[in-house]
Amino acid sequence: MGEAVSQGTRRFPDLEESIGPARQIVGFRNRIIHGSADVDSSIVWAIVQNEVPRLLEKSEAIMALEARREKTRQIKQGMMQELLTGSTRLV
Repeated sequence: MGEAVSQGTRRFPDLEESIGPARQIVGFRNRIIHGSADVDSSIVWAIVQNEVPRLLEKSEAIMALEARREKTRQIKQGMMQELLTGSTRLV
């Protein structure tokens, strides 16, 4: 999850606003990966139970919006192609 957030916020900087504490998520991932001896398993379990489901819901909503935006872009591109080729004319 942390790696996905890290990659996602690099590609889409606005994503950080949408999902919340992106830097904390990435930092927590780094701490687990690189310093696992210092990680309290009860904190990890609490995050898994409480925060991950909310993050997944937000992620699904963001992905749905992105799919809708891509579909709109494709429709606009198709309309522009029709105008440029002359198959559709504006009156």
